[in-house]
Amino acid sequence: FHAHAGIRDCTRSLVGSEMCIRDSFLGDHDEPLWVRRALPMTVAKIGTLAAATALVEHLREDSDEFQRRQLIEALGALPDDIRHSVDAKIIEDQIHREARAYLQSATDLRALGLLDKGRFDGPCVTWTSDVLDPSLVERLLAERLDSQLRNLFGLMAVMYPPRDVWAAYRSLTSRVPALRTHALEYLDNALAGEVRRNVFAVIGDQTLDEKLHMAARQFGTVVRTKVATLDRMLSDATEESLDENHLTLATLYTIHTDRVTELYDRVVELVGGAADPFVAETASGVANRLGLSPSV
Repeated sequence: FHAHAGIRDCTRSLVGSEMCIRDSFLGDHDEPLWVRRALPMTVAKIGTLAAATALVEHLREDSDEFQRRQLIEALGALPDDIRHSVDAKIIEDQIHREARAYLQSATDLRALGLLDKGRFDGPCVTWTSDVLDPSLVERLLAERLDSQLRNLFGLMAVMYPPRDVWAAYRSLTSRVPALRTHALEYLDNALAGEVRRNVFAVIGDQTLDEKLHMAARQFGTVVRTKVATLDRMLSDATEESLDENHLTLATLYTIHTDRVTELYDRVVELVGGAADPFVAETASGVANRLGLSPSV
């Protein structure tokens, strides 16, 4: 009720002040997560410069992947004149951030053995092996990659004509070579400077190894072994970082199915030390199935 009343009051007053929007629970961690996740589009519908400013500020601060997607979609829903008033430098910085996140996900997939099970078809992953199925953690990473690519284009659509940007996105993800070539030509001509450099680091036609080598140099992405990559994914995500939690749970499952003995100690650590009870419960189940104990 508290959150609904706050939204209603802000909306009824047509946002009498920027402070009203900034305090509209977008970043209020005392409010339920579902409330904060539903708010970006509500704020966008107010359609003022103050609304745009609030969305951009929270986009810079929020690390929750789902909330980030909502904020980018909300920016795209702003009226044209308001969307064009958004600070271009901030959007450029967010494009760099999204490109880096995509390339780190691609690097992680490569480390987990992507090339034994699939390939990159343009900027998208295609599973091609008739013998080896991708693991759950690999599938989740590929889905994250798709989401990061969509975020990248959503950010571009704040700066460039949305209809053209999304047409290019559809062509790039269609897996039709002629359409992909046409999209690359359009973006090559439409983008400039750092935006072009960052976007083409993701969508360019280099080989995967060339792209990841460039990513390490340009974005500081980190190449790890399979074990080290899985270890990093055992992050103790909070209840609010549901995307990270799903990846952690999938990693626990992979440690069990692939018998990754190097990470058994980490499983035991999560049994008693995970902040999220569901992660702790899953770690406990995996530990029991593997015959582990706190003395491992």
